[in-house]
Amino acid sequence: MGLSESSKLYLQNYYLLDQARTEAHKYLEDILTRAANEFDEYLKNQTNDAMPFSKWVQKDGGNAEFFLNRKDPIPGLESIDRWKFSIVYRDATRSTRISSPTNCKVYCSAPKIAAKQNYELNRMTTKLGLPDLFRVEEIDLLNGSEDEVVTAITEKFIELYDQFVQTVDGLIKE
Repeated sequence: MGLSESSKLYLQNYYLLDQARTEAHKYLEDILTRAANEFDEYLKNQTNDAMPFSKWVQKDGGNAEFFLNRKDPIPGLESIDRWKFSIVYRDATRSTRISSPTNCKVYCSAPKIAAKQNYELNRMTTKLGLPDLFRVEEIDLLNGSEDEVVTAITEKFIELYDQFVQTVDGLIKE
């Protein structure tokens, strides 16, 4: 079996590419850790006890979720007995469904089994004139300094969380 030209180039530059890969993964891990910690601090300062979010960050980066997993109804919304909702981060190390390997995606997610919850969230989002809560948004990881990228990711986490809370509050007041 022969090697393709690209494979020959890869072997010729193996050590350089391996070092670059290590540096890129460290960068991705650092920005995710920082953004997740900043958003976690934001969550700790919220006074919404009815919707406590937990944090999970994959050890070597690339994947994070802030999730609400209530086994009991949210007060005022007893018609929806169990809540499952996540704010998710993925980069190219964990997802191929990104328009560019230099981007990450941040989005809200809920399981299909939570159909009633998702229907109500979508209905209220529309009623309030808010953007689609389950939209996928991409952030360019090379657009600015590391601090600016961390800020952009953190702000997107906060925007989605605040929209979720505003939507649930709208459902409670209905």
